[in-house]
Amino acid sequence: MSGGVPAGWVLVPEVATEAMERAAFDHLRPYHDLGDDWQMVMPGDLFRLAWPAMLAAAPATPTPPIEGRDADVERVARALCEYQIRQARRWDTDADVLEAMLPAAITHGWPSFMPQARAALQALGERP
Repeated sequence: MSGGVPAGWVLVPEVATEAMERAAFDHLRPYHDLGDDWQMVMPGDLFRLAWPAMLAAAPATPTPPIEGRDADVERVARALCEYQIRQARRWDTDADVLEAMLPAAITHGWPSFMPQARAALQALGERP
């Protein structure tokens, strides 16, 4: 079991997304050419045929929110990441450009600051 999901299972949206529906339609397109024989195919069979395409088109499973002390570590890591980006780019980047690129840069960069964030919180006595 990985992250509370049994082996062989995946998490998908409660309602199929447009991309999932399109993938199913595209995957079943060859069956549309069967003419009247199309109606002989059982709906369950169609679903089983389309299911792999729908799963492949499903959006990624959202990451559950981090709670407790790990959330504190993440907040500190994001703040450290933002600080370093602002310091590194303060002289060569227009302020508006910096503000526009900052959210994406933090989203991609903050995990690398986790060790420093843990160390900072440990030094402050916030973590065991």
